[in-house]
Amino acid sequence: MPGSVAQYFTGVDYLLSLPMLLLTLFAMGILLIDLMLRPEWKWVNPMAALVGIGFAAAGVWRIQSWYHTLGPIMARLGFMGTLVVDRFAIYFFYLFLAGTAVAVITANIMPCCYFP
Repeated sequence: MPGSVAQYFTGVDYLLSLPMLLLTLFAMGILLIDLMLRPEWKWVNPMAALVGIGFAAAGVWRIQSWYHTLGPIMARLGFMGTLVVDRFAIYFFYLFLAGTAVAVITANIMPCCYFP
């Protein structure tokens, strides 16, 4: 009989997946709230997306600061070896979050530039 699930998932697993969890939660929240918003309040969605990107960037920063305390460890495994986070992954986390922020900002500026 297997033990509890807690023996397989540690706090390190949840720390390493924190940016992805935050983005997922904010995306699901934006989709649910969008159903209830009136058309004149739709500007709230991109603002909430930018806040979610900021929280995810804070999660990546937390992973990065945790790496500084560990010393010269090259990579850290999470979720029983299915998630590998190293300094290269942290760089790409920041790169993809910056690209996502640019896409959200651009997608909400461009509709004002279209001619009817």
